[in-house]
Amino acid sequence: MMLSNSNIIKELGKNIEIYPFSGKNLRGASINLTASNMAWSVSDKKSAVNESGDTITIKKHDATLILTNEVFAVSNKIGGTFHTRVVDASKGLGHVSNVINPGWCGRPLIAVTNPTDVDIIIKVDEPFVIMILEYLSTPSTIEADSQKTSRYDVLHDYELTSSEHGIIYNNREDNRDLLHKKAKDENIYNAIKKTGQKKPTIFTIIQIAIVLITVTVIVWATYVDKYQWIMIPSIALTAIATISVSRLYDKFYKTGG
Repeated sequence: MMLSNSNIIKELGKNIEIYPFSGKNLRGASINLTASNMAWSVSDKKSAVNESGDTITIKKHDATLILTNEVFAVSNKIGGTFHTRVVDASKGLGHVSNVINPGWCGRPLIAVTNPTDVDIIIKVDEPFVIMILEYLSTPSTIEADSQKTSRYDVLHDYELTSSEHGIIYNNREDNRDLLHKKAKDENIYNAIKKTGQKKPTIFTIIQIAIVLITVTVIVWATYVDKYQWIMIPSIALTAIATISVSRLYDKFYKTGG
């Protein structure tokens, strides 16, 4: 089942970690990831970022590797895919279509191709790729390879500055516990979690109604006939069973467990 914006918010800190997190990049059933100022041309293996550091040039008939600003992780209950935005595809950029394996943790390295006859510019810190996440019907039993999640191995031949090298190789971005701590300490993260608290569902209302009806029936039965107290266990068990079933449905069907 594809995760909605509400699912994504609910899973933050549980089955999903994203740092830094911005609510403005959240969509109805996806989240946009933004371009960092670390990008390299595949043809010459040099930086594709301009001198001022605010744009990336995707050269004609070339491909550019772009690291996202966001570092993220998912549990073994969630997988997903990366996709090109319509606004970028309409400029002529090739389609991005990569898999996010369960247990993934790191900073995505996205290859963007330009088959057109003109250079195309992408702004740093602006969205350039869509991330769609989905619940798995059963948790994955295959552990993600932390050495290959971000695919930093492909950058060994590229010209990296000392700053880029430090960010990429020394920040332990494949460590989910450290990522969780960073995300939890982020003010925006906490604010979006607070606003995304689950509102009472129809099942919560049903549960309350069942409790009220059960109490009313018990009181009434006891008042009408003192021997009707024997009904109490069966009524109570019925109420408990109904509440349990509705809660299980709410947990596993609506939230993926």
